[in-house]
Amino acid sequence: MIMIFTLIVIFLLLLAICIIAWDKIIVGKVPFISLPNEIITQVLAHITIRPDTTVYDLGCGDGRVLIQAAQKQPRATYIGIERAFWPYLLAKYKTRNIPQITILRGDITKIALKKSALVICYLLPELLAKIPYSGQSVISVEYQIPGRKPNKKVVLKKHSRLVSKMFFYNAN
Repeated sequence: MIMIFTLIVIFLLLLAICIIAWDKIIVGKVPFISLPNEIITQVLAHITIRPDTTVYDLGCGDGRVLIQAAQKQPRATYIGIERAFWPYLLAKYKTRNIPQITILRGDITKIALKKSALVICYLLPELLAKIPYSGQSVISVEYQIPGRKPNKKVVLKKHSRLVSKMFFYNAN
């Protein structure tokens, strides 16, 4: 009996190590840094979300932007996309009782975004440049999309060490 328990524990530890290694080596090019709630509140204050809007959060992390956005406009549709395993699981758990939020695990550079949607993201410029935008309005927190001129830049009144501005891009 102790031998079976020991084997199960060893198996689970090896599985956890493999998942962590996969996230660090393959997925880990983008750090999981969640936006503070007061920053999310400021970002959402600058956005009008209509009931018929589809809102994407690319690299949604633990889903907190989607949760606050759904509280602001509960009749819209929200889709979070996260590639890293642990933040994805956390987002799935935190949004499990909010039917208008869907969390997907996938590569945000290969996702087919719905036209006329609203995209919110807090991503590094190298990744922002790889996203296939076509017909979406984009709000990028902190970083500009390389090669595109923003329609508006907002400096946040309250900001953190990592976040101080956001850039708005109209649908193209």
